[in-house]
Amino acid sequence: MCIFLIHHQYIEYDDLQTLQWLCESYGTTSNTCDGWNLLHFSAYLGRVEIVAWLYTQPEWQTLVTTVSKRKPFQHAYAVHIAAGEGHIFLSDFLLTLKYHFESGKRRMNAWEANLLSIQVKDTKGKLPEFYAKKSPYEFVKEWAAKREKPCVLENNIKKLLLLINESDTPVDKVKQFIISSKCLDPKSWTECRYYSFDKKYHMSVSFGGVLRECCSKRPDADFVDWMCTRLYFKDNSDFFGIERYGNESERPVELILLSYEDLLLFAEANNCDDLAGYISRGKQWLKDMSCADPATVDLLLTTALSGEPLTRVRAKLLQASILATIARCADKEVRSIFKRGGRPEELDEVLLVGEIVKQSLIDKGYTEPGYKTQNGFHGYDMDWIVKPTDMLLYVGVEYPDEHPVCKQIPFRTLSPSDLDKLYIFLVIEGFADLVEYCVTNLQGWTVEMELEVVRLAAFFGHSSIVDICVKSNELLSPLNDRYRAAICGAGEALRYRDLVQMVSQLGTPHDKLTRSNKTIDEMKGDSKLEYEQRAKNLLSFTGNSLLCAVINGYVLTSDKNDRDTLQYLVNKLGYTHDSILFAMEVLWNSCYYTLRGASFFDFFVNMTKALNLYPFMHHKRMRSLCETVAKSFEHGIRVSKVEEDEAEMKCLEWLEYLADEEGIDIQQLISPSSLRYCSNTNQFPPKLSELAKKQLLNWATFNIVKRGESLQEIQSAIEQGTLPLYGRDRGGLLLTHLSAAYDRVDLLEWLVLTKGMDIKSMDGQSRTVLDVAKASKAASSTKWITELQARRTIASFTEQNYHRLLEVRKHQRLTKATTTIQTIYRGYIVRKLYSGILVQRLEESQRFSAIWGHVIQQYNGINSNKEPLNWSSLRESVSDINQVEFTYDDSYFEDTDEQLSKALEGALQVDDCVEEEKDTADNEKSSAEVVKEEPSDMVVESSSSEVSWLSFQMTR
Repeated sequence: MCIFLIHHQYIEYDDLQTLQWLCESYGTTSNTCDGWNLLHFSAYLGRVEIVAWLYTQPEWQTLVTTVSKRKPFQHAYAVHIAAGEGHIFLSDFLLTLKYHFESGKRRMNAWEANLLSIQVKDTKGKLPEFYAKKSPYEFVKEWAAKREKPCVLENNIKKLLLLINESDTPVDKVKQFIISSKCLDPKSWTECRYYSFDKKYHMSVSFGGVLRECCSKRPDADFVDWMCTRLYFKDNSDFFGIERYGNESERPVELILLSYEDLLLFAEANNCDDLAGYISRGKQWLKDMSCADPATVDLLLTTALSGEPLTRVRAKLLQASILATIARCADKEVRSIFKRGGRPEELDEVLLVGEIVKQSLIDKGYTEPGYKTQNGFHGYDMDWIVKPTDMLLYVGVEYPDEHPVCKQIPFRTLSPSDLDKLYIFLVIEGFADLVEYCVTNLQGWTVEMELEVVRLAAFFGHSSIVDICVKSNELLSPLNDRYRAAICGAGEALRYRDLVQMVSQLGTPHDKLTRSNKTIDEMKGDSKLEYEQRAKNLLSFTGNSLLCAVINGYVLTSDKNDRDTLQYLVNKLGYTHDSILFAMEVLWNSCYYTLRGASFFDFFVNMTKALNLYPFMHHKRMRSLCETVAKSFEHGIRVSKVEEDEAEMKCLEWLEYLADEEGIDIQQLISPSSLRYCSNTNQFPPKLSELAKKQLLNWATFNIVKRGESLQEIQSAIEQGTLPLYGRDRGGLLLTHLSAAYDRVDLLEWLVLTKGMDIKSMDGQSRTVLDVAKASKAASSTKWITELQARRTIASFTEQNYHRLLEVRKHQRLTKATTTIQTIYRGYIVRKLYSGILVQRLEESQRFSAIWGHVIQQYNGINSNKEPLNWSSLRESVSDINQVEFTYDDSYFEDTDEQLSKALEGALQVDDCVEEEKDTADNEKSSAEVVKEEPSDMVVESSSSEVSWLSFQMTR
């Protein structure tokens, strides 16, 4: 007993060498202890090497035939114990060895023995698979199910032969059993390692023998036709390995191919009018079709049939082959029409023929619903052939690896081969007529496909396709989702004008990203999520975000001067700087594999300049962005070494810029353990560590202020460059903030008044210098800043009003000068316009005075005597009438030109006077509003120093 326990101890510790020495010294015991012998215990622990060594011992026969009496393996052998404990390799080994012992034949290889020893049972008739099924491990259950397949197949074959031999069994019952049990499916036989058509292996009958017996015992024509047709179109190539017959010399008859004319004659000779109609209708695209004669293709027919049944089945199979060939040719022609962008009319004709033929194959029972073949033997995969043409059709076009579609956010997971799908291909090529036809006539559309079509059409600028999808009422997707897809597509392509037009017509899209900050932050912080799952979850936000689409478009484009689209988002659609930084972080986190190029960092720098975005004012968001970017480089996941090295260099330069110029904290962006475990090929962690140390040294230079050193020492440090004037301390604090925080009024005054630093500058928490002073309770600094701001407010107010006064005075002078010029000019124009009439009136006046002057005088005398006045008395009193000539004198207008020129010179001197008055004011720029001038009635234009009244033009 003691030796036996020692044997068990060495088996438990898997010490074969010591166990072998002990058995050689004291002998190998075949006794049992607590119902187990050495083989049972070895099988329980899965000691394969010990079992193999025990097989070489003389006691093996006793060990392997001894039944276990220990619970829960009573009535079991060692193979059952191993299977129950999940030691499947040991179970296979024991099954092979036990067959060799029981058969008494030559030692067979493991594959043959495994097939022929499946009848191993315990004392109650239970197989090892019964014990394996009770295992909690899935792989053990799979092993049991796999080993049971030969037994199940053999039982099903026996049941089938029993049904065939019973003459009163209905044919439908036999058919149903063949379909449900799959006992005549070639795949069921090959899964049990039957690779020969006529070899029996461990069963009493082969596949060919079963087929012959079914055809001979059941001579019913319908049943024979059904069974042979069903097997002909299933994948039975595995019976013959890679080659159909092993080699062409084994083919019993020469393969015969029937041409288009032969097939048409066959259809007409067999009164297949519908088949002949299909062939004739598609003559243009079926002229190159050919079909193999079934009698020369497959051994199934020649093995199981002969005579009239063979002729009948051959004709039926040939009809099915012709229909399948027409269906394949129709699919090929459909692809050709799509590929060349053909007309919808010719596409409709081919599709109609193809769908009729496919439905005929289904109606005649040449395929079964739910049965999926693997390789399609004879070139016929019936389930694939009868599949209706839908939007999942592959056109057969190859696109380059760097196609723009693969770089868009929703399509980053696609490979270039996926671009071959019909709906993607049509949009890329811009075939609007075919897209409209497919929307109306083809099946297979999904909501995702429709939105992808709209987005791609907007990306490539195919407005006609966008209109088709947006205006259609037959689509599955909601209209608002299509609007958003179109706007995102135009935004990702940076089509500024298209984007503006779509937003004006369709409205501003709802951006889910900007309203889910908290949810996304929690998702990024979830350590239980793998990168792939996290990226997939984030894609639901980034894929529907206009902001992410535009940022991705800028990152991928090479034009660094076009910022119209991004500025439009900020100025018109209300996106904030913080939301832009957040979108960049989420976009990098979801698809940094395709964003690791240097263009991402170049875009960031250009974007901050174009939008006047100051990173230090968004310190918390910038810190999160830097951490996200740095962690992606932490483990050195490489796609392309050249691109990766360039991206790492750009990333380090970007982090250095943020640390030195913007004061962003880059400490502990990645795990400290990455420094210990980084490889020689990944130098990013140590280089980032050097940047972090450099930032600490830069922060240490500000200690001169924190220690309270004198003003002269600080000034000297700044002048020498050891203390940067515009550098930032931890938290984004400038020297002005530090001076206020430590209540250094002298330093603050020198920095602001002498060095010109802005008192309103912000730190990393968006605090001004005054805010820092108040937070630090620095009374002196707070008082000085408050007084400085008050003085500047008063000065600004005074300057504003003074400049307003100057503008009012200038306006008054200009108005007065304009009135003077207009008065003189208008008088001159009136005189010049009516000069002829005036001269005529003057001439008449002189003539009248010369003739009638003395008469008037006499009239006045006569009137004074109060005598009656009449024409005769006047005529008599005037006896001498003298004609006096009038001469026109132009002296009336001599001084007009001189007066206008002087008035103009006076008006132009008003601006000079105003400028002289402005010079007396402060030089600081006025922020006051300029009083708007009233529109004048005259526009003055001067092109030279010589100005005359002729340069004026009247305006009304």
